Amino acid sequence: MNKFKAFIYSFGFWTGQTIKTFGNYLFCLAIAGFMTMGGAVLVIENVEKEPVVESISPDTGGSEDDKGS
Repeated sequence: MNKFKAFIYSFGFWTGQTIKTFGNYLFCLAIAGFMTMGGAVLVIENVEKEPVVESISPDTGGSEDDKGS
């Protein structure tokens, strides 16, 4: 019976350690995800503030195609 109790305790201990490690991993992933989302939002806002860049890029692409032909 003592071996069984020891097994249960060790199993519970390793499960707890795994959950703690996994929780820290998820926490870091969440932080990285929020930082990435924040960076993407900043980039999108900058693009919206400068629509000139958006309108120029397709036009230059079209003129280069015309030069090629």
